[in-house]
Amino acid sequence: MRIILAITAILYSFSSFAAQPICNTHASGNYCTYTGIVSKVYVNSSNMILMYFEQPVDINTANSFGMNIVHGEAAAFLIDNNPEFAKLSYSTILAAQASNRPNYYTDARKL
Repeated sequence: MRIILAITAILYSFSSFAAQPICNTHASGNYCTYTGIVSKVYVNSSNMILMYFEQPVDINTANSFGMNIVHGEAAAFLIDNNPEFAKLSYSTILAAQASNRPNYYTDARKL
């Protein structure tokens, strides 16, 4: 029971804070993470999941980590690259959005 309460407290402590996405270096490749509210999510006609962040990423910072992004307020994931992951991610984002809870999103690209 204590573990459940601790996890609940941690989850709720993050629910009111949207942090600007941050980028990091790792031996297996650089990555950016976002923890916060996804304001909008949908699948477009090009079979991509598009999600818009409450707090945009600093484009210059992300590009300095090799992300090569143009718009800092959104991320896209091509469903065809990993359909099972896309399905799980989309449903998780929708569930978090419906309950006004934050998402944790990582964009990792091998450099």
